[in-house]
Amino acid sequence: MKRSLITIIPVLSILVSCAHQLAPTKDIKVTRFDPYQELKLKGDYTLQQVENAKASGPKAMQFLSSELYFKAMDASLRGEIATAVHFYKFAYELNPSDDYLVKKYAVELIKAGEIESVQTLLEAHIEKNSSNNDDGINLLMAGVYAALDKSDRARVIYSKIINQGEQVQEACLFLSRSLASEKKFNEGQKTLDKCAKKDPSEAMYTFYKGKLFQEQGKRDLAFKYYRQSLKIDPDFFQATLAIGSLYEEKEDFLSALKEYKKYVDSPVASNPHPVLSRLVQMMFTLEMNKDVVPYAEMLVSLDDSDLTTKVRLGLLYVDSDDYQKAIAMFKEVLEVVPESDKVIYYLAALYQEIKENELALQYFSKIQESSPLFADSLLQRGELYSQKAKVDFDAKKEVSQEFINFVDTYAQKFDDLKVELGLIKATFFEEINSLNESVATLKALKNHKKYTDGHDYYLASILEKNGSKEEARSIVLGLIKKDPNNAHALNFLGYSYLEQSENLDLAYTYISKAVKLRPEDGYIRDSMAWYFYKVGKYDQALIEANKAYELVNNDVTITKHLGMIYEKLNRFDRAKAFYTQALTQADQHLEREELLKNIQSIESTRKPASAP
Repeated sequence: MKRSLITIIPVLSILVSCAHQLAPTKDIKVTRFDPYQELKLKGDYTLQQVENAKASGPKAMQFLSSELYFKAMDASLRGEIATAVHFYKFAYELNPSDDYLVKKYAVELIKAGEIESVQTLLEAHIEKNSSNNDDGINLLMAGVYAALDKSDRARVIYSKIINQGEQVQEACLFLSRSLASEKKFNEGQKTLDKCAKKDPSEAMYTFYKGKLFQEQGKRDLAFKYYRQSLKIDPDFFQATLAIGSLYEEKEDFLSALKEYKKYVDSPVASNPHPVLSRLVQMMFTLEMNKDVVPYAEMLVSLDDSDLTTKVRLGLLYVDSDDYQKAIAMFKEVLEVVPESDKVIYYLAALYQEIKENELALQYFSKIQESSPLFADSLLQRGELYSQKAKVDFDAKKEVSQEFINFVDTYAQKFDDLKVELGLIKATFFEEINSLNESVATLKALKNHKKYTDGHDYYLASILEKNGSKEEARSIVLGLIKKDPNNAHALNFLGYSYLEQSENLDLAYTYISKAVKLRPEDGYIRDSMAWYFYKVGKYDQALIEANKAYELVNNDVTITKHLGMIYEKLNRFDRAKAFYTQALTQADQHLEREELLKNIQSIESTRKPASAP
């Protein structure tokens, strides 16, 4: 079917898409082609040119018309609607029989919101050129009538094109939609049937019959005609989308997915992108994370500009531990949107995950203070500097000033992050066994608004480790006074007595209450196991230790306690197995040394045949 020289689209959609460009026609701007000032352009300069060209004859008129047309087209491309209208007006005046020119002029007037002016223009043009029935102009004229609520006039033109013109499809669809808008569905369907008879190989007519039935709530008939349009043209993706949407409305998502996949995987799909896009979006919504990957990869290969899918695909690569693919995907996105704080953060976190700490620091540091991710990125940088400082300390036995300066500088600059940064600093000092420094760091934070009971609890644990057991117990007793049902504080106090082998009955009282409050807490269960161990009730200790291990199987102390209990029960193979596992969990030198000694002791003293 022959197409018009310009794409004819409904007038109302032109108005919607171009509303943001509207400007009064009097505010004319000078185009880059014209050397004269705006004042001259607003005055008689162009008009004088037109008059001179008319006086010089047809060649001069044609030459000037072409020049003004190019100026108008340039202005239109740059969104200068008023200027485009100005130049199209004079270009058309010089060449009033040019159908293409009048259509361009009319479309620009529509963008400017001058619908009534378009009506006047097109009616005059059609009257002057009555022998030349250009379908494009007629369609535009009908669209203008429809926009001005002159539906009867619009339908007369559409019917004329259907009977006599070449652009039957556009006229047929517009006419059927016009009738449907007034609930004249039967007439709309008859129009589509009439057009389908003229061109039975065109799936669009059958598809729109389905649309009309869907609007009437006749879903079964809508399905029927959508299916029929696919039989006419298996590549007609609009029908697939419509069928899928009907399934989705019924929340039959599996059938919708099946429909979309069938089309995407079909060898006849010349334009799979629209259906593929819907398929991927739906699979993401349904959290079909593993199944969506190949389709998402196909989608980004078809549309390299689809940044949203690229980011989501990158996150799926992260979930499947395919970090290099994730990094590559996020870097592609970052090339297009280099300031995206989320993508920068994802990359930083990925490099952190794969222990590329320098690159992680580099990306975290790119996140601006205005970003909602800034606070967390700053804390992550603190953690990375802490890890680096720990490595440096192990090698040189010197505390890194780079780390200390970073924490102190930003703690002073951002008061809301002072406690979190201080906690990173205190933890670092604990890890290098500078317990006095750790205690001092935490105590300096006590009066801060963000200092909590949890921080007091941590301070007490450092004090306990540093030998200040009375001060530690005093802090924890204060927490229990605030909340008698603070299970962790009760457990801390009980375990403290156990470790010092002091007042074991009181220790049991505290730990028993903690167990009742939090029976599924592995650490509290381990404390109960340790109580029974201390009082020599190893069978009961084993029961509690196994419960603790079931709840938390990656803690070095819980695993080590199991080994110690098995050793007391002379089950040396089991003891060695748990000591060996604890060794893989230990990250402190003293812990590893102690565990190696336990293993060596078992190997040298265990009985020949231990219990299984």
